[in-house]
Amino acid sequence: LIGVGGHTIFAMRLGEKDYDGAEEVLGNTLAAMIGMCILKFVVAFTLLAPILRVLGASGDMLTLGEQYMRIILCGTFFSAISYGMNNFVNTSGNPMMGMLNLVTGCVVNIVLDALFILVFHWGVRGAALATILGQFASAFMVISYFTFSKKPPVHFRWKQIRIHWALTFKSMKLGIASALSQATSSIVTALINWSVVHYGASGPVSGEIVLSAVSATTSTGMVFVIPAFGLQQAVQSLAGYNFGAKNYRRVKDIVRVGMIMCMIVTIPGYIILHLFSPFFVSLYGNADNRTFVDYAVWTMHVYNLTVPVLALHAICTGYFLASGQALKATL
Repeated sequence: LIGVGGHTIFAMRLGEKDYDGAEEVLGNTLAAMIGMCILKFVVAFTLLAPILRVLGASGDMLTLGEQYMRIILCGTFFSAISYGMNNFVNTSGNPMMGMLNLVTGCVVNIVLDALFILVFHWGVRGAALATILGQFASAFMVISYFTFSKKPPVHFRWKQIRIHWALTFKSMKLGIASALSQATSSIVTALINWSVVHYGASGPVSGEIVLSAVSATTSTGMVFVIPAFGLQQAVQSLAGYNFGAKNYRRVKDIVRVGMIMCMIVTIPGYIILHLFSPFFVSLYGNADNRTFVDYAVWTMHVYNLTVPVLALHAICTGYFLASGQALKATL
């Protein structure tokens, strides 16, 4: 909500060569994120059990979910900075640093997962701790980049790290499209899980198998959708910068190339997913259960039909955000 909208304004200010204005956006985004993280932590920590029940958790799954999420919520700020502000690094002219920030967090997470789970036997608590430490590593690199590095054209200034309400509301207006998209996805996931748990026992396939199949389908589909969202962020950064510089011809070229690249990535990806879905299903460790495999393969074929369309939708949303058309981006 704050990061996406703030990043859009940040790109425009850089395109206009308004570096003081860009620093104001940078500081405002950091301050607003801190406030939002505190609010999110208090609400989610207080209502954690009911939220997990709505998402379909019960019994041991609910207990493990609470153990995991109570630790994850302690790293809310690190998560917001590592993901929400990493686009600022890309837009400042250093996409390699942006990629390094996220890769470092992932590597730290993977290494600590192995250490905490396999060596120390900390279970889901270890997995959660490894996750927030990976996010801390990424967040530290983002903060350090805008504080100590001489490469970015703008830096964090203490006098600018405060909430400018007009700028915050403008950021929220532009970021509402991304926030609604994520909120809608969460609601759909919750409804699917609830339906599976509620109706699964009365169907020909057990609720646990259906839930496992849906989880495998959505997780695998995301592998082929994530590149489209990466392209969306690139289009949004480049188009926003050039829109601010009033270089509208280049904006059109950026959007066109983004759409073409999305098709190049998602169409072959969907074909691979369709042809080799039994293999992808077998990766989830339930290959001997024919009912699960058959149901998951069918679910994968149907659920991921719209992957190429979703990719185009992501690019169009990125363009509308980059050009400041919040209402169109939301719709």
